[in-house]
Amino acid sequence: MNTCPRCHTPHIAENAWCECGYKFDSTLEEKLWRIEPNFYQGNLLAARNDALLEFFGIEVVISLLTQRQAIRRGLTDWHPRSALHLIFDLQDNPVGDQVERWREAINAIVENVSAGRRTLVHCTRGVSRSGIATVLAYAKLHNLEPSQAANSINADFPIVGGWNPKLLSFLRDELGYVGKDSAATKPQMPKSARVFNGVQFGVDAIVGDFVIVGQPPRGKRAGDLGTIIGARAVIRSHTVIYAGNVIGDDFQTGHGALVREENKIGDNVSIGSHSIVEHHVTIGNGVRIHSNVFVPEFSILEDDCWLGPNVVVTNARYPRSKNAKENLQGATIKRGAKIGANATLLPGVVIGENALVGAGAVVIDDVPDGAVVVGNPARVVKQIDEIEEYK
Repeated sequence: MNTCPRCHTPHIAENAWCECGYKFDSTLEEKLWRIEPNFYQGNLLAARNDALLEFFGIEVVISLLTQRQAIRRGLTDWHPRSALHLIFDLQDNPVGDQVERWREAINAIVENVSAGRRTLVHCTRGVSRSGIATVLAYAKLHNLEPSQAANSINADFPIVGGWNPKLLSFLRDELGYVGKDSAATKPQMPKSARVFNGVQFGVDAIVGDFVIVGQPPRGKRAGDLGTIIGARAVIRSHTVIYAGNVIGDDFQTGHGALVREENKIGDNVSIGSHSIVEHHVTIGNGVRIHSNVFVPEFSILEDDCWLGPNVVVTNARYPRSKNAKENLQGATIKRGAKIGANATLLPGVVIGENALVGAGAVVIDDVPDGAVVVGNPARVVKQIDEIEEYK
C-alpha cells in the first residue's frame, strides 16, 4: 500500500490510477484529472477508455471539439457504455454564435456537476478548450473570478494548463462570469503558497510565502473536509493549516505554525511561531498562544486564555500503553486563565477561570478559579486578586 503523492490517500500498488486521477503507471497515455468530487478534466484517450470511465464512475462525457475534429475521431457515432455523451462544436477563435455555444457548453458542465453527476470534460490531446471551459465552469460553480478559479485549481492539482489567456479573458468578458465581491474576498496570495480545494477565506486575508491551507489528513481527499477562515486573517510564512478547520475573524499565525484538522477556533486568536495545535481542539475567542507551544488533541481553550512561550499541554497519561489512544484527554483551560512560560499541564487537568500558572510549573491536579500556582508539582501560593497588577 502506497500513498498518492497528489491527494495523499492510500493507494493499492497494483492499480495504476488513484481516485483523484493521478497516473501511477508512466506508460499510460491517458490523462484524467479530478478537479472536485464530480468534476473531471481529461483528454481524448481518457474519454474513449470505457474501462477508465467505469472505474471513475463517469456519468457524463462532454466533448469540446470542432465538428471536423469530432468526425475525424469517430466521436459523432461513439456511445460510451456507462455515460451520456454530449458534443459541443467549439473553436479557439469564437465569433458570432460560437460565443453562445461556449455558454451552452459551460452551462452544461455546471448543471451536471451541480446535479451530482460525475462529469468529464475533454478536448483532444491538448487541454486548451477543456482547460478554459474547466476554469469558467469552476468559476461559475463557486462564484469566483476566472483568475481566482485558475489559481484555486492549480494550487491543488497544478496540471490543468494550456489555455490561451487572451481567449480566457475574452470569454470571461463575453460571458459575464464575474464573481460577487471578488475583489474584496480575494486573499493576498504569493505563488509559493498552496491552497487546496474546499478552502474559503473571508475578506482581506493575507497569506505568506510557502503557506499550505486545506491539507487533507490521512484517509481524506482534497475537498472532502471544508476549511473556513474568517475575515482579515494573517497567515505568515511556512504555516500549515489542515482541512476541516473552522476559524473565526482576525486570526493570525506566526511563522511555521501547524494547525491540524477539524478544530474549532474563535475570533481574534493568535498562534505563535512554531506552535502546534493538534486535531479536534476547541479554542475560544481572544486566545493568545505564544511561540513553541504544544496543544494536543481534545484540549479545550476557553475565551481570553493565554499560553506563554514553550507551554506544553499533554493528553496521554500512560504513553505507549495498550489503551493510550482510547484514553487521550486534553487539558481544559478556562476563561481568562494564564499559563506561564515553560509550564507543563498533565492530561485532563482543569485550569480554573482567571487562574495563573507560574513559569516552569508542572500541573498535575486541577487548579481552582482565581488561584496562583507555582512549582513541581504545582501548588497554590495565593489568589490572583492579591496581585496588584490584576486588581
